[in-house]
Amino acid sequence: MKNSENWIKIEKNIFEKSDFKDINFIIQILQWSPTPSIKRYNFFINSSIEDLEKSKNYQQLSNIDKEYIKIQTYDAFISGKNSNYKYVISNKSSRKDKEFNIQEAIRYFLSPVSVIIENSLNDSYFLNSIFLHLEPKVSQERKLISFLDNDWIQYVNAGGWTNIKNYVNGRLKSLESFATKHSRKPHVFLRCFVLMDSDKLHFGDKKDDKEKLKNELEKLGIEVHILNKRAMENYMPLEVLENLSTINSRYSVYNNWIKKYKNYSSDDIDYLNYKDELVNFSNFKDEFPKFFEIQHYCNRKTLLAREGGLADNNEFLEIIDKVNCLL
Repeated sequence: MKNSENWIKIEKNIFEKSDFKDINFIIQILQWSPTPSIKRYNFFINSSIEDLEKSKNYQQLSNIDKEYIKIQTYDAFISGKNSNYKYVISNKSSRKDKEFNIQEAIRYFLSPVSVIIENSLNDSYFLNSIFLHLEPKVSQERKLISFLDNDWIQYVNAGGWTNIKNYVNGRLKSLESFATKHSRKPHVFLRCFVLMDSDKLHFGDKKDDKEKLKNELEKLGIEVHILNKRAMENYMPLEVLENLSTINSRYSVYNNWIKKYKNYSSDDIDYLNYKDELVNFSNFKDEFPKFFEIQHYCNRKTLLAREGGLADNNEFLEIIDKVNCLL
């Protein structure tokens, strides 16, 4: 599990050559979070506080803001984050990806992280379960769950994997004017993670069209994960299926199928087409994903058992890391 804290370095020149209203706004963005909640951003000023206090813009900040800046900057230097940061806010004319002037930073850090999935309602049950049970706690909270609650992470409905590229192109188009104004490429301002079913029929099956899309998206700086198993349904713990009739008596029609299921090989289960197997569900796509919410049967232990990896090395942690790196 990678470190989930992505620190932001603010260069001293921001205070020397920016409008106070912009400085004040970005400081509010970076420090605000609802009460109670874990904080959204960590940042520091790349300057000694003594030098910073000479700046007129810094002097205009409230005493509360000044104290917050001092604490954050001190924490960064003590923890070594002053040399291990993710983003930079600077007034320099030539900027790389993850480097922004102050107006770019306001636009970027105000925007939520978009988690693009094929069906934003049904697929969200799967991701919520992973975030809830597999992500380490931060101050007794699950960071990604808190970010979802605060709308800092948003699920986006692509309407099927073939429409993912259209959605991304739409986002790029909406960013075009702003990016051109700042002499940047639109993709610099994207904050997106894409999750796709593999649709594999068996182990070793290769879906070139999905791999092609993955490569195209990654060139835009988008984090992408294609599931190892056929689809999200194939990660449903066996314990859930074994207790379907307990969950709802009308699912007892599957008792004979479940006995057969338990004798399937791991490969059979990994690439099973649940939609074809469970044809008696009145609305399979809407009902089945909800079983990821039944924590008595669907939890850290049972999810890891079905995934097949180790507690500290599994596909779920890969997904969590890819979302975390965008925060």
